[in-house]
Amino acid sequence: MEKSRNHLLATLRKSEGEEVRIELCDFKGAHFLGVRVWARTEAGMKPTEKGLTVSMRLAEPLMYAIQQAITEAAQVGPQAELFPVARRQS
Repeated sequence: MEKSRNHLLATLRKSEGEEVRIELCDFKGAHFLGVRVWARTEAGMKPTEKGLTVSMRLAEPLMYAIQQAITEAAQVGPQAELFPVARRQS
């Protein structure tokens, strides 16, 4: 089985013992964007099942959707977490 290759782009602290890693991934010649929660274990940092991997074809539309969600949440104000952002269909 061919091993995937990952290029770490960013690491964001999520909580004590957890971080979110953003990576470019290559698997069998296909390219993906991975956003995954990693957790500290006795053996070190390990990826969890919490995350998302999308083809590079979807990376840019995903970025725009996230920007739109942030814009809409900011318009709601400081209690934005109380109001779920409507899902948009492309």
